[in-house]
Amino acid sequence: MRSLAEAADLEIRELGERLASLPGGLTDERLAVLSALYVHFVDAGERAPAQRLAVGFDLNPATVKGHLRAARQRGFLTKVEGKAGGQLTDKAEQTLRGMKRGAGTEEV
Repeated sequence: MRSLAEAADLEIRELGERLASLPGGLTDERLAVLSALYVHFVDAGERAPAQRLAVGFDLNPATVKGHLRAARQRGFLTKVEGKAGGQLTDKAEQTLRGMKRGAGTEEV
């Protein structure tokens, strides 16, 4: 049986792999995955979760911040005034569940 830490590490690794496989645009899938990774870093106590996300997944920090802003505007991540934080919304959870089943990840 896996510990909670091991399960969280596995989920982060899977999300990172999913992120790497997605196109670079502002798709619902990409925003949901970025939001989930961001929330993980917030919950882990990271002082600069957007920066940690950028460094950890070799992304441009400004792009990550812009994508997180878009994720909030499009309803994937809740807003927190004046500090890092937020939670996944139902929309993000549904998108992630659909991705686990393979729905909505095919290129057209």
